[in-house]
Amino acid sequence: MWTVREIAEMVQGEIREVRPEVTVRLPRISSKEIQPGDLFVALQGEHTHGITYAEEALKRGALAVLTDRDQPGLPRILVKDSLEALARWAQAYRTSLESIKVVTITGSVGKTTTKDLLVFVLQARFRVFGAPKSFNNQIGVPLTLLHTPCRAEVVVLELGTNHPGEIEPLARLAQPHLGILTKIGRSHLEFFPSMEAIASEKAQMLRHLTPGPVWIHEANRRFSQIFERVTRPGVSIRWYGWSEDADIRAMVVDESLRQMTWRVDGQEVTTPQRGKGFIENALAVFAVATSLGMSPQEVIHRIESFPGTPMRMEWLRIGPWEILNDAYNANPESMKNLLEAVKEDEKTRIIFVLGDMLELGPKSEALHREVGEVFVTQGHRYLITVGEQSRAIAEAAREKGLHEVWHFPSLDEAAQFLQTFLKPGDLLVLKASRRMALERLLEMLKMEEA
Repeated sequence: MWTVREIAEMVQGEIREVRPEVTVRLPRISSKEIQPGDLFVALQGEHTHGITYAEEALKRGALAVLTDRDQPGLPRILVKDSLEALARWAQAYRTSLESIKVVTITGSVGKTTTKDLLVFVLQARFRVFGAPKSFNNQIGVPLTLLHTPCRAEVVVLELGTNHPGEIEPLARLAQPHLGILTKIGRSHLEFFPSMEAIASEKAQMLRHLTPGPVWIHEANRRFSQIFERVTRPGVSIRWYGWSEDADIRAMVVDESLRQMTWRVDGQEVTTPQRGKGFIENALAVFAVATSLGMSPQEVIHRIESFPGTPMRMEWLRIGPWEILNDAYNANPESMKNLLEAVKEDEKTRIIFVLGDMLELGPKSEALHREVGEVFVTQGHRYLITVGEQSRAIAEAAREKGLHEVWHFPSLDEAAQFLQTFLKPGDLLVLKASRRMALERLLEMLKMEEA
């Protein structure tokens, strides 16, 4: 809870047409999410400015508007830049949270699942807050901090980027005590000239870690010099993964189509989430949770109970078909993780629907073709691709000898094909970049089934 006066002082704004002593609850950037007593933050969007929705926000119960566009008649705090004001507000609040532990997570693969799993595990012992969505940018991180209850003991933040220069200000705002750097992969190559440039951007998290451990995926060892250049004194780099020289390592014990058993710290763990990618996320969570004082047994019990993250290796059922929905996002590494994680089963017909991987720049066609080659190498049999760039996945798979492969420019066409192609008992596996919204395919199938 803040008064309008307190907010205005933190963001260097002017109070207009609202009493300074008015108390507001939480900042919201969407008028549709406003709860009575909130403050509406009017930001510049891709097509419109948030001030357009200020009246709606007030009708829904907002008490004032934080805006960089002066509009008489609105109870408002007027600032030079709404986004910068949001960051200033979050910075001031972060400074006031003196006793809280902040954990930040960055990387190219598995950030959101790692964040969700860590929050779930820590809830067994601590008052924990983590954003329910993938709030990992210059808007989402300040909002997550500002929504963190003052009585929270731990807050878990995800730091994302698709352009150079975005991680450092987020890490400076967070001032983390512990960090996780997941596997760095070939994502956003449209905006980064090399893998080293991506690693340098992700490494900016290390600049602002307080003395303590940061857990880094062992596949990132080749960037060790980049990490060492920016790591503050007292921060110790520790590695997690599969090799014998990792500080914490996993070993696969047994795997089937629907579950996996693996070993960490001498103990077995069985999870419905499959694939080495999930185990790597769980290893990082295990490391952080035990460093915060949880016992290994307590952590393992919570990992085994984790319900999963929507649209990340999420098991569903539509009528007679099973669905493995991994459609939240995709890059070459996460595509390969999926293809390796799903093992062919003679009793089940497994049909993959793969869409475009976006923001890969000039290397896009080659990287899509690489996925098609891996698809065949892993022994998969049925492939449907959707979109413009994914055509290269289908072409490469055909050239490697795959016969059961189809390409469709649109989701509508793919849905029409599937409605006649699918058989009872089939497993449908989905993955593509977020902007493809591949999960809409499921809604189309539900409509047909109804």
